Amino acid sequence: YDLKNKHETPSQLEVLEYCFFAFYCFELVFKLRFAGCNEFFNGYDRLWNLFDVVCLLISSVDLSIAIAVVTSKEGESESEQDSINLIKMFRLARLARLVRVMRFKMFAELKLMVLGLFSGLRALAWAIVLLLVLIYALGIVMRSISNPDETPEFSSVGSSMFTLFRCFTDGCAAYDGSPLAERVRMQHGILFFGSYILVMMLISVGIFNLIMAVFIDNVTKSQQQRKQKELGESAQMCETEFKLLITKFVANRSPKSDQGLANFVENLSKSAKKKLAGQTEIGLVRDRALKRELANTYFKILQDDELTITRDVFQMWLEDREFMDVLEEAEVDISNKADLFDILDVDMGGELSADELVTGLMKLRGDVSKGDIVAIMLQVRHLTHIVEDMSNLIEAGGATFDSALF
Repeated sequence: YDLKNKHETPSQLEVLEYCFFAFYCFELVFKLRFAGCNEFFNGYDRLWNLFDVVCLLISSVDLSIAIAVVTSKEGESESEQDSINLIKMFRLARLARLVRVMRFKMFAELKLMVLGLFSGLRALAWAIVLLLVLIYALGIVMRSISNPDETPEFSSVGSSMFTLFRCFTDGCAAYDGSPLAERVRMQHGILFFGSYILVMMLISVGIFNLIMAVFIDNVTKSQQQRKQKELGESAQMCETEFKLLITKFVANRSPKSDQGLANFVENLSKSAKKKLAGQTEIGLVRDRALKRELANTYFKILQDDELTITRDVFQMWLEDREFMDVLEEAEVDISNKADLFDILDVDMGGELSADELVTGLMKLRGDVSKGDIVAIMLQVRHLTHIVEDMSNLIEAGGATFDSALF
């Protein structure tokens, strides 16, 4: 709306703007009340929460200045015009609210592209510096060997640099539209012909591809490091969700419970069933620390009761939509879920303990990293030392037995 018509009745857009501001204020108060100040400012979503607070502060300053301008009784003045310009700047900053859409899973690819662009800015900046140095050196050469009257495109170092940049990226054309490379070749002969081919191959094939390769490598490494960091930050939350869901299924409150699960639950002791009776109230707890503590408490009941999960029971769980959603949220690869039980069943005993199931699912999160490969190498090395020690003991025992026998 036009702030210059400040004495008119507020328009519908103004009223709508006030309503949106009130809604955002209510949202902030609701989050603080629901999650608590500690979880709001120090929890997993602390950065997004701080971003929301900054956006709300910008909106409040914007509305405050707008109300002050509208309610002022003075005529149009230079200070008032400055206030209007300041309001326009604050309203332009409101576009930052669009960043909030990247919080949703459906915009995950957009988030990756934006973060990848920012992570590659340093490599891109050095690429620009390298390209400018080369164009500057070639610009000086072309300015020195060219006649400004015949080729005005190289009349100065600045125009030479811009002309060379156009030749490398867009099209090597003169001001009148004629082929510039052919005109210069006619002036300098075979020397320019060979130099032109070498420089074009160096820049277009060598430098540009090198810049692209370094940029992509930098972005890819940054994405992998960011992914591993996110997996580490969400590890406790995912482990808590696994434990809660397993205790929920064991307590026979799965939405797809059938006779097989009912028989499985019968293996629980009466004391364990009694202790698990209050497990369903954990879903109402929003404090993550308290929720994690309750999940560990109920999960320890299953560990103490030495509960084991068979293949049939695990396959039933894989048919449950809630269990699959938790696995997908934790980024566990479920493309071949038929082999998931065999992957987790390390000792091939046909059964999984509750602790073995949670530990295995946590190890399956995300892509294979360097740490996973190094861990396997160190474990194999440790097993190799154990086998070598056993072999030495057997050989020593055999030698002692032979000496005693003969």
